[in-house]
This record gives sequence, structure tokens and C-alpha cells, in this order.
Amino acid sequence: MDGADLPMGALAEAMRRVLPPGSRRREVEHDDTLVVDVVARADDVLVRFRWMGYPYDLGFALDPGSAYAPFDGADDWAGQAVLLLDEELGTGLVARARRHERDGFIELTSPDVPSDRRCYVQTVRPGADVGWNAVPFVRRDGLDASVATSRRRDGTLLSWHLAHVDDVSGAPYVGHAVVVRLDADTALLEECVTTPGTPGSVTLDLCRLAAHSASWHGARSVVTDLEHPALGILGFEDRGGQRVLDTRFLSVDHDAADRLVAAQPDWRPPRARRRWGRLHIASS
Repeated sequence: MDGADLPMGALAEAMRRVLPPGSRRREVEHDDTLVVDVVARADDVLVRFRWMGYPYDLGFALDPGSAYAPFDGADDWAGQAVLLLDEELGTGLVARARRHERDGFIELTSPDVPSDRRCYVQTVRPGADVGWNAVPFVRRDGLDASVATSRRRDGTLLSWHLAHVDDVSGAPYVGHAVVVRLDADTALLEECVTTPGTPGSVTLDLCRLAAHSASWHGARSVVTDLEHPALGILGFEDRGGQRVLDTRFLSVDHDAADRLVAAQPDWRPPRARRRWGRLHIASS
């Protein structure tokens, strides 16, 4: 059926049956998504929701093209479109989407904020996360994990973020970032370090994920004493000798992020290879 034949009101009502306001869904963690409302707009259906402990309402639009295949009626469309929403949220939509302030919520849209696809940023939480098994390999690759492990012990760690080469080996690690809680509304980006020669775009990705992670724990602002051009791109502002970021993330400089990501197109990380059953780093 052609989606143009169905009014947005009918699609919204069908989606409300799939996503009743007040219902919860698991996208990454248990009950991480709370449905606030589903409303029809002129050309799409807006799903408003809360994400983990993030202090602001978010919204994401689904239109007739959000179905994966031709659909037979509004309920079929809603059943398909919710799969797209699940896929987007499960693959980092909240941290990678562009943001627009609306009346009472922040709308997430495409295209994504630019990122360096040569590396993948992993989030390690302070509890019994298998990511802590990476500590000896992070050290092997020339990074000091002592701040992360210390903050984990003293109970202030919100998350530790590890950047590694995005290939089958998952190695080497080329950077990491540590974000900790200061109070109920404020987090501190305490550390962000990359190995020599690693592009600033990796720093951008590390700081972005660290700041978003802090916001999912309720932080309305992230502060730091660090200095790097990536911080200004993300929207950190100088205030009395300290940099402060509003976690609505409405001041990201997308053009500057594009330029930073494109700045070192020929960079190649050290190759990871196995020798005698152990992983070694070889020169590029």
C-alpha cells in the first residue's frame, strides 16, 4: 500500500498500539527507553521518549518510508517502523544523531554527526563489565589505565571509553577517555588520551561518547580542564578557566567535525598481528 493513501493520524494511532505511552522497551539495557507519546505531524509520526537517565525528552520521526517493505495497512506499517526505531536506538542513535530543539523536547535527525570510522569506541561501565579484561592490552598499546581503574575503585566512575582499530583484530587500542561524577547534575571529563600520531577525529569521538554517557546518568553539564580543538567542536565553552558542555548537545559544530574527520585521510594505525600465539604491534 502507498503510505500516501494513509493519513498520518491513522499511522500514529497504529504506532500508539505498538508503543503505548508509558511503556518501556529494552534497546541496549533493561528498560532503557520510556515511551512518552506518539503524535501525528504533517508528514510523519513523532515518537517522544526518555532514554536511560537522560534529563530531557527526545523525539524521533517515522514516516511512511520507515517501513522495510510494502505494507498492508497502518498496523503493518507500525510493526515494521518500530523495528527501524529499535535498530536506530540499538546502534547509537542518541549519541550520533543531529539535534534540534523543539517545544519541550529535542528531536534526533539525520545525517549523523561525523565520526572516524577507522576506529570503534567501546564503552566500559564500572560494574562487572567484560571490558575490564582489556586493561592489560590497553597498557600493552602504550596507554595508562590507572585513572580509570582508580575511579572505578573509589566509586566515581561513570564510564571508560576505549578507541581501537575497527577491524577483525580489534587492535591496537589508540585512545581512551574517563568520565566521572561530580554531583547529581555534573560530570567531569577527567582524561582523554590518544597514542602518538592518532588523528584528532578519534579524540572527538572519545569525548563525544564520554559526554553522552555522562548525560545518560543524569548529567546536565560536563566540565573538563582538558585542552583540545575537539572540545570546542562538541560545544564545550570556556567559563572561568574551565570548559563546560550543556548536555542538550545543541551547539555541535558539524562543519568543523567534518573537517576534523577529513583532516588525516592517509592515517593508518599500527597493524596488529599474532606471533607465537600472542598479539604484537607491528609498524605500519
